[in-house]
This record gives sequence, structure tokens and C-alpha cells, in this order.
Amino acid sequence: MSVITQTSSVLKVCNRTSILGTVPLGLIFRLSGLAVFFFIFIGRLNILTCVQGNPVSCTLTRESLFTKNTITIQDLKWAEIHEHDSDDSTTYQVLLMTERGKLGLTSYSSSDLYEKQKQVDQINAFIRSSQPVLEIRQDDRLSGYFIGGLFFIFGLASMGQVFNSLTAVFDKSQGKLYLHEVSLFWNRRHEYPLYQILKVDVEEKTDSDGDCSYRLGVVLRSGERLPLTVSFVSPSQKQDEENKATQIRQFLGLRDADPEEA
Repeated sequence: MSVITQTSSVLKVCNRTSILGTVPLGLIFRLSGLAVFFFIFIGRLNILTCVQGNPVSCTLTRESLFTKNTITIQDLKWAEIHEHDSDDSTTYQVLLMTERGKLGLTSYSSSDLYEKQKQVDQINAFIRSSQPVLEIRQDDRLSGYFIGGLFFIFGLASMGQVFNSLTAVFDKSQGKLYLHEVSLFWNRRHEYPLYQILKVDVEEKTDSDGDCSYRLGVVLRSGERLPLTVSFVSPSQKQDEENKATQIRQFLGLRDADPEEA
């Protein structure tokens, strides 16, 4: 929402996004939650160490960026693959079967069936053999940290859009337009001579669904467009933006925009 204040020599347009602005707050929480999920639950080193005996005993160690947990398995019977079906995909998880129930080799399922089947075959072959020790390592730290890092960066970028302000000052006494943009990541200041302003209008943008949105701005004689608001607004707010454009044009002594240009 932009607000205009005006004196005889200065006109100021202040615009700030709200916490529910162009980026839904829920999206930030989801991105942050996904980052935590990949860092803690996916980005793990899983080590299964089994010792031959009757029954076979094992230890399962799961080590993440923040935690390390060791589980003792005293009676491993066999291993099998469990399928997790969703609407658009199927994922797989190696299950360790014991007298006390079943335990996942990892705390999640994934789509790499070939690797899962290879691990199951290794475990079951070990149980039937006289091999003294078996160790299976599944290191998902690099991929987990990488994907988690991407979600973390996207979350920060979304926050940068939420906490954003833009102030435009048209100063006749100095003959300058001053733009000051502040966000989570930057603090930018620019200035332009007022005589370089060719027009003030409302830009229209149409998305892939055919929906329109609008943003107040100035166009310099060089053809460069300078937004005067942080984000585009809905059609219901278009007239308000048009009124602001008219107020700025009158302040600068510019002619009204042609209907084709508005």
C-alpha cells in the first residue's frame, strides 16, 4: 500500500509490503520447514553394522548435522523393501525385520529402488552366510544439505520480499527524484534529475492465466522504467494507482497519460 504526502516543493510516495504482502507468510514457513527437514532428517549418515551370530545383532547409527543416534538391534531376521504410494509417485524404504517389529534403515523413503534392492540383498545374503561382519553406509548428507540449503535460500529470498519498502521523493527545490529501497538484504539509494522524467503512469502486467496486475512508476527519457511501489497490485486497486499517477503528474507539471498508455 503506497501513501502520498505533498507540500508545495516536495511530494513523497511511501510504499511498504505487509507481512501478508506479495509472498504468503505460510510459504515462508513451509520453505523454512523443508530446509529443517532436509538438514535434520534427509541429510544424514546412516551406518548399519551387523555381527554374525544366532541371532544376528546390529547397530544402526544415524548422524545428522545436529544429532547422532545409535539404535541396537539384537535379533535381525531379514530385510525387505516397503513401497510408499502417493498420487503421483512411488518411493521405497528398506525395512529391517526383528522379533520386536520393523525398523527403517533410513527415516524416510526415496525413489532409488535399485539401491534399496541392493541393500536388501546384501543384508539377507549376510544373514544366510558365515561372513563375520557386514557394514552398510548410506551417506545422504551432501544431497540433504544441498537441497536444505536451497530451501533456506528461497525462504530468505521470500522474506526479503515480505520485509520491503520503497520511498520516492520528488523534490522541486533540488530538481531531483530520490529513490530509497530497503529490504532484508539491501539498502539502496538512487537519484535522477526531474527533467529526465518523461511520464508517470501505471504499468500493466498479465500472467500466464490472463490475470492482470498493476504498478505505479515513472518512465525516463532514456526509456528506463522506475517502479514507485514495491509490488504490483490487483485490478481492484488500479484506480487508486491511477489517481496517484495523476497527482504526481500534476505536481511535476506533466500532461496526463493517453488512454492507450495508461
